[in-house]
Amino acid sequence: MKKIFALPLTAGPFQPNWASIEANYPGTPQWLRDAKFGIWVHFGPQAAGESGDWMRINGEAIYGSKAWTKIGEGEMKNGKLKTLPGGRLDKRHAQFQFNAQDIRFTVGQDGYLYAFCMNVPEAGQTVTIHSVTSKTKRMSLLGYSGKLKWKQNADGLTVTYPKNGADLKTAAVFKIEQ
Repeated sequence: MKKIFALPLTAGPFQPNWASIEANYPGTPQWLRDAKFGIWVHFGPQAAGESGDWMRINGEAIYGSKAWTKIGEGEMKNGKLKTLPGGRLDKRHAQFQFNAQDIRFTVGQDGYLYAFCMNVPEAGQTVTIHSVTSKTKRMSLLGYSGKLKWKQNADGLTVTYPKNGADLKTAAVFKIEQ
C-alpha cells in the first residue's frame, strides 16, 4: 500500500477551524480537507493536550499503516460492527460510547499488528482480542514500559490491563508480534 500523505506531529496550538489545520499542516491536500478523517486527525487525537501526547505515543500504529484482514471486533448493531454515526460532527458524536471490547486493527510499517481498544480499559480489566488466533510471540502496550500479563487460548489473545503505569486517557493500543 502506498503512503499518500504523512501528517507530521505538531505542537499546535489547535483551534476548531480549517485555518488551524493549514497553520499546523501546511499544504494540506483538498481530499484531506474534504474527508472526515482529516477532521478527526485534527480535532481528534491532536486537538486536546493529552491527545496530542497520545499521537506521539501511538503514531507508529497510524502513520504509514494499512488495514489488517479484519477492520475490528466488538459490539454489533443491526448485524454490523458498531461505528461512529455518519454526517456532520455534532452531539451524537460527543455522546457516542465505545467500550474496551470494541477493538480496531491496523498493520504498521514495521509489520506488527496493532489492536486499538476504543477506550481505555479499567486497571486490572481483562480484554480478549478474539480475532488474533495465530501464535503471538510478544505483546506490548504503547506508552507503557512494564511487562504485560497476557495469554493466548482458544478464545483469542487475552491481556490484563496494567494496574499502574499506563496513564492513558483516550484509547489504548496494543502492539502484537506474530
